[in-house]
Amino acid sequence: MLGTKGLLYFELVCQGGDWGGPTSRGIHGSFNAWVKNPAWRLVQALSTMVDVDENILIEGLLDDVSEIPEKERNILAQQIEDGIYDEKVFLENYDVRRLKYEGTGMDVWEKLYSRPQLNIDGIFSGYTGPGTKTLLPHIATAKVDVRMVPHMEPDEVVRLIRAHLDKHGFSDIEMNVANKYYWSKVSVDEHVVQAMIDTYRTMGKEPQIQPLNPGSAPYYVFERYLQIPYVTGGMGHGARQHSSDEYCTVQGVLDFEKSMAIFFDHYCQRVSGKQDQQETISK
Repeated sequence: MLGTKGLLYFELVCQGGDWGGPTSRGIHGSFNAWVKNPAWRLVQALSTMVDVDENILIEGLLDDVSEIPEKERNILAQQIEDGIYDEKVFLENYDVRRLKYEGTGMDVWEKLYSRPQLNIDGIFSGYTGPGTKTLLPHIATAKVDVRMVPHMEPDEVVRLIRAHLDKHGFSDIEMNVANKYYWSKVSVDEHVVQAMIDTYRTMGKEPQIQPLNPGSAPYYVFERYLQIPYVTGGMGHGARQHSSDEYCTVQGVLDFEKSMAIFFDHYCQRVSGKQDQQETISK
C-alpha cells in the first residue's frame, strides 16, 4: 500500500430547540402531529450531503482531490489485466451483491483508490428496544466519517461540511469532531517500496500493489513529521475487518514475521547501495 487515505470522524447531533422538537426528554409519539421530530431533521440534513447514488454534494469538498499518479495507474491497469485484482472476489468475501458504481476492472478499482467517501457509521435516536413504544425523541445522532485522498486537508473539510449545513438551514445541528488525521502518499520508486516488493517475490508471491489504502491509519506521522517514506505490506492472511469474527491465521502470523525479517534485509541492502553510490559520486 503506497500510502493511505486520511480520516475525519465526527458526530452530527440534532436536538430539539428554537426550530422545534422536544428539548429535554422524549415525549409521546402522537404529539408528532404538531411537534417536529429531531430524527427527521437529522435525516433531512444528511440527505443534502449526497445524491441517490451517494455522490458527495458538499460544495468545494472535491476541489483538492488528486488523481492516481500515471505510473501507479499503469501498474494498477496491468495488474487488473493480469488477474491480480478481481472485484468479484471482493463481492464474495464481503457478502456484497453489487458495487456502488457501474462497470468492471479499472472503472471501479480506480474509484476505490482515488475518490473520497462520506460514510454514515451509525445513526440512532429514540426507542430502539424490543417490542413497541411510541416515542417522539428529543435528540438524534449520526456518526460519520470522511476518507480523504491527496490533497484534501482535514480542517478544510470540517469547514466545508459546517458551511454546507449552515447554508441548507441546519445551523442548529452540532458537529462534534472526534478524530482527524492526514492522508499519506509514497512513490512506488522509493527504496522502502521496492524492498517490500522484493520481499513478496523472495517468498514466491507476486504482490498486489495498491496506490492507496482505502482505509486510514496515521502514516502521516512518518511522512510529515519524521520525513520518512512509509509503506505497508507483508505476508499472511486475515479478513472480516471491523465485522463479526474478524480473524488472522496462526500460519499467517508466522509468515508475516518471516516477511518482515526479509523486508528489513532487502531495505538495508538497497539503502546501503544508495549510500555507496553517493560516496562514489562525492569522491
